Amino acid sequence: MYRKFVRRQPETILTVVDYLLERLERGHIYTWVGTLLLAINPSGEITTKDIYDLSQAHEYDNVCDVSCKEVSPHIFAVAARAHYRIVQGLGKPSQVIVLNGETGTGKTFNAWKALEFLTRNASPEALETRDVVCGIVRRISVACRLISAFTTAPTEINKVSSRHVQLVWLEYKMGSICGATISSYLLERDRVTKGCCNFQIFSQMMSAVGNVTFADFKLSMNMRYFMMSDLDSLKVRRFCDDFRETIRAMDMLGFTVSQKKDVFFILSLLIHMGNIQFVEEDDRCKIDTNDHQSREALKNTCRLACIKEEDIAELLTSTLINPQNTRRRHTICRRNLNTTNACRYRLHSIIRHLYDLLFNWLINFVNTILSARLYSERLGILDIFGFECFDSNGIEQLCINFVNERLQQYFVENYLVSCRNDLQKEGLIDDEASFTIVQLYEDRISTIEKYLFTAINDMCLSTVSNSSSTLIRQVNAKNCPATRRFLNVRKENFVIQHYCGTVQYSAYDLLSKNTDKIPDEITITFSVSTNKFLHSLITKNNPNQINGKAKKPTMLSKLRCNVDLLIQELNKCDTHYVRCIKLQRLNSHEWDRDNLRKQLANTGILDALPLARCKYPVHFIYWDFFKRYSRKRIETCSNLRIACKNILESFSLNDDNSSVHYGKRLIFLKESIFLRLEAARRRYHAECVWKIESFWLKYSKYLFAQNYTQYMEENITDDIREIVSTNIQNELIEESQSELKIDASVSGMNCCAEQHESQNIKETSENTENDIQAIVQKNLREQSQFERSLLEYERIIPIQDCPRFMSGKYVEILTTVAKKTAYILHWLDGVNKAKDTKKNKPSILELLQEEYNNDQSDSSNSCENIKLQNPKPLDDDKFHVQNKCEENRGYYNEASSINNMIYCTVPVIFT
Repeated sequence: MYRKFVRRQPETILTVVDYLLERLERGHIYTWVGTLLLAINPSGEITTKDIYDLSQAHEYDNVCDVSCKEVSPHIFAVAARAHYRIVQGLGKPSQVIVLNGETGTGKTFNAWKALEFLTRNASPEALETRDVVCGIVRRISVACRLISAFTTAPTEINKVSSRHVQLVWLEYKMGSICGATISSYLLERDRVTKGCCNFQIFSQMMSAVGNVTFADFKLSMNMRYFMMSDLDSLKVRRFCDDFRETIRAMDMLGFTVSQKKDVFFILSLLIHMGNIQFVEEDDRCKIDTNDHQSREALKNTCRLACIKEEDIAELLTSTLINPQNTRRRHTICRRNLNTTNACRYRLHSIIRHLYDLLFNWLINFVNTILSARLYSERLGILDIFGFECFDSNGIEQLCINFVNERLQQYFVENYLVSCRNDLQKEGLIDDEASFTIVQLYEDRISTIEKYLFTAINDMCLSTVSNSSSTLIRQVNAKNCPATRRFLNVRKENFVIQHYCGTVQYSAYDLLSKNTDKIPDEITITFSVSTNKFLHSLITKNNPNQINGKAKKPTMLSKLRCNVDLLIQELNKCDTHYVRCIKLQRLNSHEWDRDNLRKQLANTGILDALPLARCKYPVHFIYWDFFKRYSRKRIETCSNLRIACKNILESFSLNDDNSSVHYGKRLIFLKESIFLRLEAARRRYHAECVWKIESFWLKYSKYLFAQNYTQYMEENITDDIREIVSTNIQNELIEESQSELKIDASVSGMNCCAEQHESQNIKETSENTENDIQAIVQKNLREQSQFERSLLEYERIIPIQDCPRFMSGKYVEILTTVAKKTAYILHWLDGVNKAKDTKKNKPSILELLQEEYNNDQSDSSNSCENIKLQNPKPLDDDKFHVQNKCEENRGYYNEASSINNMIYCTVPVIFT
């Protein structure tokens, strides 16, 4: 897969830049760097329409097939490789694709393309599950688009920027997608109260305020709202189309009319709350009711929330003092807020909290619809917001860049350093100087957390009023030469040397925005609301407590906890990395090579070049290699290295020693050998399936013959005695009937009576038969897909065609054997479909149906020939005995009939 890039691996940084620009001129935006994928955002310089044509994506389906000489670098190839490891049980049961890069480099776009490829390739061959899987796949795509409306917002650089970390988990069972789960981390809640560049769902709502859905929400295009930016006619039309897509997505996911109305009700409530203004009066603050816009906002807020105006005013302009000391009695009282800024911060904190509650409810509701809950493997696609550096940077950029720092540290530790150490210990690369990049990242993150985050959190939780200048003095006092390498103070700004460059953060609003404490009394105020949806959102959990323990109320504290949770999830997975960069031009004829070189260094591509030069991209621990490819399952092995060599010899893959390197702890393979090993493993598994199938069929034949022999030994004597007695009675009846003389008139009357009686019997039998057919059809409709599938096997199994007058016990034995055989054949067909990747082998059901049809055709032809050749049956014909018994309703010789059926029809199954 990676041979082409490795063979032409550039040796210097300038050669790397020239090589990538040369590929871009040829229309190649993807490049392999060892096992990494480098994705270049062409920014409209080249056409990418044909690159993502899903109808041509079949070449990536066999990404690990030995017949595939080389797979071109593509986001589809990364997704196919992760899918292959899931289906074939290679590596950990969880795989994840991590996309990283600066903002605007195309991370979200590539994540969408990977998801489209995986869902396109999800439909199984089995008809009974294909429709179900296709329905799940459609809902996954729709759910991601719905959540995107609540998490996407414009920035200074990117008009459509994802403002949270989204991890989409595709849940697999038996190699097919059975469900999905969407996890969201680090939503930029502060954007809700930023005043402009809000989440797209608000713009979509305002562009559709004329819709009857919003008639009760009192929103107007003529009113200016603090949370909304101005919309021109072009934006209104675009957002109207997006809103219709959002409504369609809700409908496809099963949102009821009431649920959709509840969602937009909360959003409308937030818009109205954003217009509430405050005014200072003496030593306290109150809501400005003299301002018409503020007065209408308060009125609409109370009407939508179903709460009295005095309760809302009390919540926004005062704070509840309720000591939590249980050792002595205390008094609950309220303290008025004396500045408009304090009231506004309190209002914005409540708005952010309500939006967060609504978003979490949306995520949980979508996951309830998508998740299968019972899955064996899962494949994740991680899309995060990119590194940001604007003219003015605040706490939002600090949080985003800190997350990127942590994920970059994870990439360096778990890929670059880990692989480099393995190769150095095994002698595959030169023993270079100690790799200090890990210590560099640890020192940088430690400095940011200990000297900046701790100082900001301590001042926010302090009861003493502090300012940004106090924060700057405190950070500057604790600074030392070791920390000045990463953190400095410049005028009123903090300067941090990130892995992507230097960024200045304004200290002006760090303290105010970091104070993200949600008022405790919000539960008391909204508990009297008659709106059931709002009441359930607010009162479900205490906003400042989890499991009885106080939450850390600052934004930076929550940030660190969420990043730790994300890293813990990644540690459970095998990771596939996609590094995204964006090219810029100096002028119309020249690319910005310095910027390209800088991005290659920042994303770790230059550090990964020594790893890409290694000619063994695949490696296993000896024990993992032995467990995966060994044909003999044993619990212990004295010498794993020799055992692995024997495995390669058993597959006839030891002809080229240069393709395999036996290290101290790891066995290294070239890609060609790995693909041949995987192909040989699949062939071996297919052979095992055929052996199991053959053994089971032979065992079924043996079991049937054994039961038949036992039955014959127990019942043959009694059956012969009954047949002889029946024949004697029939002869006596014939003699007595020949001596009787019946009058003609009486005989005629009897004939009429018999005809009338036979007609009544015929009508009754027809009615009974119709009733039976109706009942059978009803039962078939009520049967499950699995039971109907088993019936298809049972209908064409030859041992079901037993004679009409077979004894009950024998028929019961046949029926039991038929049902068990049908179940096993159905299971074997499923195993064959999973192992037969080329889909060339016909199923057992198809073979049996073909044989059954041939037997029916041959049987009808043979019967016609017998009638022409022997119009009168012979006395010694075995079928004459059966017909005679049927005429006289007696018993017949089961031995001859059973032998004929067992040894003439059952072997059809085993051919």
